[in-house]
Amino acid sequence: MGSTCPCRSGKEQKMSHLMAQDCRASARRAYPRAIAGLLALALLLYGTLLGATFAGASGSQPSWSELQPSASPSARSRAGMAFDAASGQLVLFGGADSSSVLGDTWTWDGSNWTQAQPSTSPPAREWASMAHDPATRQLVLFGGLSAAGRLGDTWTWDGSTWTQQSPVHAPPARDAAGMTFDAATSQFLLFGGFVSAGNYLADTWTYVPVVNVPPSITPTDTPTNTPTATATSTPTNTPTATPGPKKTRIPASTPTATPVPTLDAPRSLKATTASRGAAGVNLSWQAPPGMGGKGITGYNVYRGTSSGNESTTPIAVNVTGTTYLDAATVSGTKYFYQVRAVAGTTVGLLSHEASAIAG
Repeated sequence: MGSTCPCRSGKEQKMSHLMAQDCRASARRAYPRAIAGLLALALLLYGTLLGATFAGASGSQPSWSELQPSASPSARSRAGMAFDAASGQLVLFGGADSSSVLGDTWTWDGSNWTQAQPSTSPPAREWASMAHDPATRQLVLFGGLSAAGRLGDTWTWDGSTWTQQSPVHAPPARDAAGMTFDAATSQFLLFGGFVSAGNYLADTWTYVPVVNVPPSITPTDTPTNTPTATATSTPTNTPTATPGPKKTRIPASTPTATPVPTLDAPRSLKATTASRGAAGVNLSWQAPPGMGGKGITGYNVYRGTSSGNESTTPIAVNVTGTTYLDAATVSGTKYFYQVRAVAGTTVGLLSHEASAIAG
């Protein structure tokens, strides 16, 4: 199968354009400050079978500028690409050249390409779907077209390597599907795709990643048992040597990893200007997916006055319910918010960001 696909007439230009659009939209929604610092990064497009890198130039008139990075992926088309807000880089995977399907991973930092060397990697493919979740910091890749046929596997990128996921339910194998991250519902959204010549799909799927919170290292304090000789004596006048108990070596205790229960981010965080005579900002959200409120003892609310700069100290702790009125505000000031779920001593992941002007 390879790079030549006669049933794709005119498709390459459309998909390259859509990938660049999705990259720009994801970046704007996720981390506006990162975009301001990496303007060229947000508008990057790796050319179709050209091996050239272009970026949108700033200014009053739209314009493309060809860049001259010192290192670059080989010429290709139909590569998967998404903005990784966790690292502030674009991630490019695979694609196809004139003779083969590719399976390499590259990152773009705003000025240069670097080939990643992941310990594990998806099989080579073209037309893969990719998107990034800024809240859980996961970049997800789904499907694509390999030399052996269409794929329906799911992979995540953590900034250094790929990990294959095993969802209970998954879309049928396909390539060239549209995929993005919906910050309002904290879900990946996938639509359509291509399964064979003239056979296009119109199904819609959502994906909620399982977030593995890094375990905390908690030493298990089992006292070190040092074997000691025990003398057992018989009554005086009968000095009989009695051997002590068999000495069993018990190794010293070692720290063990105690996994922290996974607690996903709250979903659909919304911030609105308080009305009807109330001052401040109204917040509302939904319980983390899969929890439905079970086991959650409250929510912590975090606030900042610029995007991405919410305080690490919550302005409200253990809020019951899924609404909160922030009245400690200055009217006319724009505030930015994030929320974490709390279950006992476990504090979950941050929600996506929402903002509003205080009333």
